[in-house]
Amino acid sequence: QLFESRIDVIRKGIDNAKFIKKYKPVLYELLDEMENKTTCLHGDLQTGNLIIANGKNYWIDLEKFSYGDPIMDIAHMYTIYKGMAWLPYIQGLTHMNKKEMNLFWDLFLKEYYGFNKEEIKEFEKKLKILNSLDFLQKNYTHKGLFADLITLILAKPKIKKYYKSLKK
Repeated sequence: QLFESRIDVIRKGIDNAKFIKKYKPVLYELLDEMENKTTCLHGDLQTGNLIIANGKNYWIDLEKFSYGDPIMDIAHMYTIYKGMAWLPYIQGLTHMNKKEMNLFWDLFLKEYYGFNKEEIKEFEKKLKILNSLDFLQKNYTHKGLFADLITLILAKPKIKKYYKSLKK
């Protein structure tokens, strides 16, 4: 195979993660429930990786290219446009301020899925655990201390909350 499935990449990230041992079985179950589609995924889908020239769109930065369920690219977009919109670095990548990113996100979901505001809120609940899986893949694609810290700081609280919700 030329490219790995996103599920396989995330599974390897979970394997490599050091700070989430207790939650690994639940995360593997979540992956097992996901359909391993053959849709092309960018892996870092956001407007900073789009160049428009001569009326054509060109996607750049394809180092995380894989295949799988498109919701994983959308979960990554959620991370960028909602979860990290306050960071100056992310604002520079997207060429938008926080308010513009939030507006872009809402318009994107309205156009892509036809969601209203209440449906967006419900959908975002699902994306919170999926964006944690997006962070976990970094334990495979970006091995080392950085990936471990990302997992510990950003993904573990969401995984823990998801884990507790299953226990109810």
